Amino acid sequence: ADAEVEGFRKAGYEGPVFVAPNGVDPKEFESMPDSAEAERIWPALAGKRVVLFMSRLSPEKGLDRFVPAWGDFKRKHSGLDAVLVLAGPDDRGYRAKVEEMVDQEGVRSSVFMAGMVLGRGKFALMSRADLFVLPSYSEGFSNALLENLAAGYPALITPGCYFPEAAEAGAGLCVEPHREALAGALEKLLSMPHDELRKMGGIGRRLVLGKYTWDAAARKIAAVYKAIVEDKGIPVHPEPMQLPTRGN
Repeated sequence: ADAEVEGFRKAGYEGPVFVAPNGVDPKEFESMPDSAEAERIWPALAGKRVVLFMSRLSPEKGLDRFVPAWGDFKRKHSGLDAVLVLAGPDDRGYRAKVEEMVDQEGVRSSVFMAGMVLGRGKFALMSRADLFVLPSYSEGFSNALLENLAAGYPALITPGCYFPEAAEAGAGLCVEPHREALAGALEKLLSMPHDELRKMGGIGRRLVLGKYTWDAAARKIAAVYKAIVEDKGIPVHPEPMQLPTRGN
């Protein structure tokens, strides 16, 4: 990510640097499970608006601001049958702290702790979400964010996710990791008609599958190798190299 390039420079490194972001495998998103599959696995999601957090339960993920924001949102919109799903492994015992925050905010009935979800269950959960959230203070380059955008769902993120392209393209909102800003963004997104949210999700899907695949990353690295062999300057943001097709 560009933020990591800045980190190298601040540390005093003056040599060449290039950025080849993480990617996704488009084949994994060609045939997503039906959203009803998630409801069969987790009946508590049936008939509800689903806001999905899918990442490690860890202090840097911003849940200390997002859970209170969820509480504010639910108190203001008590008639909206929505659930916050927290899916991911417990990091250094932080889940206990998250559970404590949930109870302090009085939102236990609207928060579902899914734990670590893998394989087809992960894709089923993504397909059931109305909105993906990642309110992090700091990320490297989040594959969870890329995967959920590739699945076709809008995202609510923070500047610490280092992926402003999502909001710039219209695939979601990027706000500061503050309680009021997060609650306001939740209200804005969940007040949108379902079709409008799906349209935003489609923008994110096209963005990721067009530019952020492992194939694109590999071709960027190939372009850097070619520049080295030809003794040319290494661009910070290489254009993906067109690789020869099989048989050529």
